[in-house]
Amino acid sequence: MSRRLPVPGRLLALMLTCAGIAAVFLLWNLHRSPDTQYDEVVYSRADQAVAENWSLTWTNRPLFVHTPLSFLAQAGWLRILGTYRDPLIDVIADTRLLAAFLSVANVVLIAMLTYRLADRARPRARLVLTVVTAALASLDPVLLRFGRMAMIEPFALFACLVTLHLAMALQARRSRWFVAVVGLAGGLTLLTNEVGIFMLLTPLVHALLARDRRFIGRCLAALAAALALWCVFVVWAVQLGLFASFVEIKSVTLQRLLGTVQITGWNRPGVSFVSGLSEQVNQYAAAYLILALGAVAAVWLMLRRGGDSARWLLAWLITSYAFGAYTVLLGTLNEQFFVYVVPASLVGTVLVADAVLGARRWSASVAWVLLGAVLILGTSSWGRFYTTRNDGLARLTAYVGANLPACAALNATGDAERFEQLFPNRPITDYATGPGALSHGVTLFVLSDKDAGMRFGNSSPQLAGWVRGHGTRLAAYPSATYRGLELWRVGLGTYDRGGVERLPGGDFVVTEGSRCGGHAVVDGSDGAFATGWRALGGKTVAGAPLTGSWSAGDGYQVFAGAVLAGATDAAGSPRMLAEPLVADLARVDPGGYRRSGLPPLDRAGAPRAPITGAIAAAYRGGAGALLGEPLGRATVMPDGQVRQAFAGGVLEHGSGSSRVRLAPIGGALLDAGLVTPPADARQPDRPPPLPTETEPAQPTTVQPFFWTLLGVLAGYLLVAVLLVRRRRSEPLPPAPSPTPGTTRSPALGELVPVSRRATLVRAGALTALLAAALVVRAGGFLHEEPSTVPALPQAAAIAPGVVRTGQPAEADLVRLHDDYGVRGIIAIDGRDDSTLSDDEEEAAAESVGIQFLSLTSPEGAALSAGQVSAVASLLHRTRSTGPPSPNLVLLHDRTGDGPVVLLGAAVRILGREDAGEVLASTPELTAAERRSLADLAAAVKGNGGANNPYAALRVADR
Repeated sequence: MSRRLPVPGRLLALMLTCAGIAAVFLLWNLHRSPDTQYDEVVYSRADQAVAENWSLTWTNRPLFVHTPLSFLAQAGWLRILGTYRDPLIDVIADTRLLAAFLSVANVVLIAMLTYRLADRARPRARLVLTVVTAALASLDPVLLRFGRMAMIEPFALFACLVTLHLAMALQARRSRWFVAVVGLAGGLTLLTNEVGIFMLLTPLVHALLARDRRFIGRCLAALAAALALWCVFVVWAVQLGLFASFVEIKSVTLQRLLGTVQITGWNRPGVSFVSGLSEQVNQYAAAYLILALGAVAAVWLMLRRGGDSARWLLAWLITSYAFGAYTVLLGTLNEQFFVYVVPASLVGTVLVADAVLGARRWSASVAWVLLGAVLILGTSSWGRFYTTRNDGLARLTAYVGANLPACAALNATGDAERFEQLFPNRPITDYATGPGALSHGVTLFVLSDKDAGMRFGNSSPQLAGWVRGHGTRLAAYPSATYRGLELWRVGLGTYDRGGVERLPGGDFVVTEGSRCGGHAVVDGSDGAFATGWRALGGKTVAGAPLTGSWSAGDGYQVFAGAVLAGATDAAGSPRMLAEPLVADLARVDPGGYRRSGLPPLDRAGAPRAPITGAIAAAYRGGAGALLGEPLGRATVMPDGQVRQAFAGGVLEHGSGSSRVRLAPIGGALLDAGLVTPPADARQPDRPPPLPTETEPAQPTTVQPFFWTLLGVLAGYLLVAVLLVRRRRSEPLPPAPSPTPGTTRSPALGELVPVSRRATLVRAGALTALLAAALVVRAGGFLHEEPSTVPALPQAAAIAPGVVRTGQPAEADLVRLHDDYGVRGIIAIDGRDDSTLSDDEEEAAAESVGIQFLSLTSPEGAALSAGQVSAVASLLHRTRSTGPPSPNLVLLHDRTGDGPVVLLGAAVRILGREDAGEVLASTPELTAAERRSLADLAAAVKGNGGANNPYAALRVADR
């Protein structure tokens, strides 16, 4: 078989025609579509870092997940353009350009493979098949999608196709250069992307199909040379002193490729491959059709005997579809992996369609109708997705930069790292619940319906629904990639429980924007403001601070509902009180007093006003010691609020509500000049930094790899030249020619069906392989059996439907609800007296549909009857209303082995487990706790007696 190309002029014209077709579809509207994704963002950041200082990373660790060659190429491109110091969103556009140019070259290489393999076709038919392949490749939705993005795939596919061309060309001539050249190209392919190794196996599969022992040896030698060249990657890790880290990372990469670890792609837990395909059918219909036709072509060729071209095509189809089938059924299936399967399916579809349907005029018409349908679908997809704007992330980036202060924190959607790279100087968070973000003062949310539906990163339908139900949309941009991108703001009110961060000696309260600023409330030299503020009820009662603290003889700090001031009690000990300014406000600024909706005051000398109802309960609960005497009666104001004035503040509650707070008078006091804080106290402070998990920095320079690779290539070429000079090329086989006459010759030559026995054997082997793969997938042999117990510290099932653990993180709550069916959480204080069952966890849990109960119990103390009754009530509610699940209620303290042990024992006894067995399994309990459990067991049985502290438990609790 001869795959010698025509004269240079005709060949160049053919290649330029194919390139022109590809350039139209791949370069049109390149900067605006498709929308930027995570991989493109971080890869471009790594390209930028290499161009700036040879640092191959987007974190503080070297990039061992992927091989470095494509990053070096893009870094060189950025240096040529001189744009490597531009903002990342602009760098992405520049790196896309090189990837798109390479994708144009890939279309040409795919088309020229059709030309090589169609060596038996007449010249005009050969040209037509080549141009049709170029058009199909240019319009294929998968190649278009990833060929227009700054990702590794265009570079890796280019290296694979070049290697395949070289293998075909040098095998046809039986060249002495085969091992050296194909080995070199294969090594560079592996240094671009290791996934390309499957295509490097195509020559070996061809040799096995041809039963050519000599060629098998050459292919194995070339593969060994390629793997040896790949070892430069390993040498780089050794040069950096990070070989152990390299082995660890590559082991995980191998496990992901094999499918034993599923953390990305359509096969990961909780994501349906079928639903993923159906969601993308609107865009990828043409690709699905080509993949199906290519699979049919592969099976058809397996049942035929043909010449060398047919064997090459079959070998390519086998390696491509074997890789694709494995990733679909067992491995980690990422969308971009189809890039490596589509080229073979395209060429196989065109050539087999020519062979099967081109023998007669009517069948030739069928072939053109099928290919025409693919072209129509591809053109339609290109028109809908790539001729319109699909750059929502770039537009969102521009909006945020122009309209939001640099301090404003964003809660990202999906992969937060993408936003961290796009906004390197802006706080980026990834809270999985709205209340979790608000608890830290983060009020800005980026939403993507695709991220929510696919549960990428922190995203979930619960988070998106909560934000839309509580917030205001600031911006929205259409994006086919993300199904729209939106920016939302959720208000954080003065009395809302969010925005409070713990500090040594107190709290920091966010009051400005999305975590842009606020004031500390601490016990310090100016006064015990944290103690006084909490005594009033904290932010939900006294409101947020309007100023910082300052000293003017005594210490002062203004809050929404009061002005706290330092004072001295009768014994001379320092204490806090609410500065008695309510009467002064009514006297100095009566108009402002009325506009604030504050209640009337009693005249001087009037008897002390009574304190009743909900206000009385709050007053006696601790507020009275700070607020002083009442100045008037409780009055129903025009806005429906019941208010009563005291010397230091005004308590209010809604009519029919028992929730009492201090009415907002701090601003009126400042406006009236009754309080004059210094300028530095009025100025908001920056919030404390959010906790981050920063790994120790490691060397990331890629210079050693670059110079080592150059040295190895020079040595490789020298050795290759010296060895090859001692050998001679074998004579060329006779060149076949198209069948003479007017009869049409199939592009692949004559293909003869194999014998019936061979057909049965090959079909049976293929069916058996697919069946085995399906059995392995269905049986889950490559994967661990999913645990019914959440992956949390000290996690253990203690009773049917009840699990004891350490404290879950905020991001765990959605997973606990969706993956484990948790419908209730009971939290109890930790050993260090830190309140784990705080407002943040309660709000976050309830936002995802989990009932929450907080218990406070001193260390070593028994649970009260009221606490046990509340526990029993929650257990009853979750079991009666929640869906069937092995774990419906989660018990936790901070560590999972503190007071939650007592709580778990109480739950077991409520479930009528034998008290002796419960006590025997919990030897760490104190004597008092053990006595309480014995009393509880007696009460549950109904024979505890009147002196039993749990005798008052309701019958339902027993």
